[in-house]
Amino acid sequence: MSSTVLTTPAVAPERKSWLWPNAVYALIGMNLIVVAVTIYAANRDPSFAVEPNYDTKALEWNKTAAQIEANQRLGWTLAVENWPVARGGQNLTIRLTDSVGRPLEGATVELTAFASVRASTRLTATLIPSGPGVYTGPLPIGRSGLWEFRFTVKRGPETFTRSIEQEIAGS
Repeated sequence: MSSTVLTTPAVAPERKSWLWPNAVYALIGMNLIVVAVTIYAANRDPSFAVEPNYDTKALEWNKTAAQIEANQRLGWTLAVENWPVARGGQNLTIRLTDSVGRPLEGATVELTAFASVRASTRLTATLIPSGPGVYTGPLPIGRSGLWEFRFTVKRGPETFTRSIEQEIAGS
């Protein structure tokens, strides 16, 4: 008896078996490209804005609530006497009074302002005293429209904040 060993010839894998995995990789790659282009385009858009430190502000909401209570306790009043006009180069003038209506003197007034349509472009200013309870500073507003003005007033250990939205007219 002779023994015969049967062998099967090696079969090369068909090309079709590699088509589907490559198609999946190609779709994932296209998705990555679309996401990258979207992120790039969104960050170049001047109307795109994210509130600075929004995550920290959210975590520290108790500080914001405490500031609101401090504003009410202080009873200070901030009134804008002169709004600048867009492309007009005027000064912003405010009047500060205490809880009984006396001019608030000796304060430091910081301001952050931005147009709602271009919230990523923010202007900052320090208003200087120009009379009893009156503070003035230049604010080069470059466009008309709805603006938000965020004031921080400090006098000694006391801090008062106020946000005002105002429509700014063109020159």
